[in-house]
Amino acid sequence: MVANLAQCFDEFAHSLVKSVYKLREYSADDVRGIRGANLNHVLGEE
Repeated sequence: MVANLAQCFDEFAHSLVKSVYKLREYSADDVRGIRGANLNHVLGEE
């Protein structure tokens, strides 16, 4: 039971990591653009 649960969690964590990496690859430029826009907004520079 415990080993099965651990394996299930391990598979879930692995798929989650893969999803995060895929998301990072897909939107790295978008994230940089959003960060830059937010930073400029915070600094009061439109």
